Amino acid sequence: MRSAEGCANMTNVLTTLRRGETSPRGSVVSTYGECANMNEFVRVCQASDVPDPGKRLVEVGERYVVLFHVGGQFYALDDVCTHDGGPLGEGFLEGFTIACPRHGAKFDIRDGRVLCMPAVSGTNSHEVKVEDGEVFVKFVDRPKKNYVM
Repeated sequence: MRSAEGCANMTNVLTTLRRGETSPRGSVVSTYGECANMNEFVRVCQASDVPDPGKRLVEVGERYVVLFHVGGQFYALDDVCTHDGGPLGEGFLEGFTIACPRHGAKFDIRDGRVLCMPAVSGTNSHEVKVEDGEVFVKFVDRPKKNYVM
């Protein structure tokens, strides 16, 4: 659980970036996020902000998440390649696969499962829901899905 002081700090981080500005990682971010505990859905953007197919980096507090819109469905993964910490949000999206721009590791956007090396473990996937045109993410830290040869 986050402390009240931690939530205040996260709110300050969010207010330093305005929607559509460039984040420290160099990607355009949504800054709709709110401080919430890990068991709650958090509003991250409007559904119309993410083309289909497409992706958008969102920031909630100190956490970066890539939101994907493919085939009318939304998916969310941590913005981190498990091989070397690369930014998945800057990678190439093809179907349900995102490729890390650094070394080409691939992940399934539906569940975070790693699909090819050099990564050998998956990245966290999160629950997503859409209500009244707004996209919400519930952070879930699941065991990582390993590469299967």
